[in-house]
Amino acid sequence: SVKIEKAVPERLVTNPTVLGKLRESWKIPDQKKEKVGKLWNIRFIQYVEEGNVEAAKEGLLEELKKMGLSEGNDFHMRFASAQGDLATLNSLFDSLDEQCDLIVALSTPTLQCALKKARGIPVIFTNVADAVRAGAGKSNKEHLPNVTGVLTMSDFDGMVEAVKECLPDAKRIGTLFVPAEINSVIYRDALAASAEKAGLTLESVGISSSSEIADGALSLGAKNLDAICQISDNTNNVGFAGIVQAARKEKIPLFAFVGKQVKSEGAVAGVTRDYEQAGRDAAQMVGRVMRGESPANIPFELVSKTVTLVNLKNAALFGLNIPASFLKKAKRVD
Repeated sequence: SVKIEKAVPERLVTNPTVLGKLRESWKIPDQKKEKVGKLWNIRFIQYVEEGNVEAAKEGLLEELKKMGLSEGNDFHMRFASAQGDLATLNSLFDSLDEQCDLIVALSTPTLQCALKKARGIPVIFTNVADAVRAGAGKSNKEHLPNVTGVLTMSDFDGMVEAVKECLPDAKRIGTLFVPAEINSVIYRDALAASAEKAGLTLESVGISSSSEIADGALSLGAKNLDAICQISDNTNNVGFAGIVQAARKEKIPLFAFVGKQVKSEGAVAGVTRDYEQAGRDAAQMVGRVMRGESPANIPFELVSKTVTLVNLKNAALFGLNIPASFLKKAKRVD
């Protein structure tokens, strides 16, 4: 016989999903919620009101609830939007009081304003392409001590691959961009680089406001394009309908980087970051900071979920036949 001692480990890690499927399922009591120490005053500040921001907001609030953190017990969150106006955005930060414990910043302009005016307050961002170029640090690991967050840089290589699979003879693609918006410039340059690697040429037309989208899209449509791959930025997301109208007029298949634009706004297909998941990922960071972890020790992270979408009804409007190979890996949303 063998004498057994200390057969029960000090720490037992379980998988509730697997345990629940056993013949005699186990029931593991819920763990007590970790204390956050105080009622946190959180300011949720966004630059514009558009689909990606609303999806991130929804994901963040749902994830905080799932984590056991609740409004009134663990935090009080106030929401503010600059309605796309930089002067208003600055005033929102100027009005922050000493009771503000944490800022959730949505989009690059909001993050940049927070970097100038947050005065050491913890900042969690999302819906930002490149926080380093926005001024938040030297790298995703070496950054300002009060800042961390979730990056949503688009998958440009994946998009170019999707275009070539759906349009094997494509040579020229196009997009609108906003020269004054850092995210937009980063995205345009990244799409150009991915296109060049794949043997495609990118044509881009710069605009300065949503009122110029219709004319800019018509100008883009006159450039003998095989497809439009519209990058995601604050201005063009708000006025996406004008791009759809021009693309349909010229019968140029329209690809998008935003899920909603494929699902319900007219694009044929897209390789899209999941912005609701970006909000959930940001909520996890919010929880870590509320429970005592310094943002300095939390690296910037890319959103954890990307989805390839296709809308066959929209494809039919452009006279585009989607190949079976693409349908196998894309989620249909028509």
